[in-house]
Amino acid sequence: MQPSIDAVDRALSSVGAAAGQRLRELTQEIWRLLTEDIPELRDDDVLAHLLDASIEENVMTLLHAFEHGIAPDRVDPPAAAVEYARRLAQRGCRSSR
Repeated sequence: MQPSIDAVDRALSSVGAAAGQRLRELTQEIWRLLTEDIPELRDDDVLAHLLDASIEENVMTLLHAFEHGIAPDRVDPPAAAVEYARRLAQRGCRSSR
């Protein structure tokens, strides 16, 4: 038996709220994994700090969407994520391998 849409929405809301309590921890772990895999991302202090802000805002946006039932097509990219992508492009940096 498949769960109802309402049950899935309630579960996502609970997950979003619970994970939001660990936002900083999640952000740091994602940052560590990314910079471990792509060392160039941590070589520039400005980019490293902007990457941190980008990750935090992206995770927070996703968790808020889950928690409050916001449809994906209603979610805009966070300012720090847009700026981080712009600065990577300006420097000719790759964001992945």
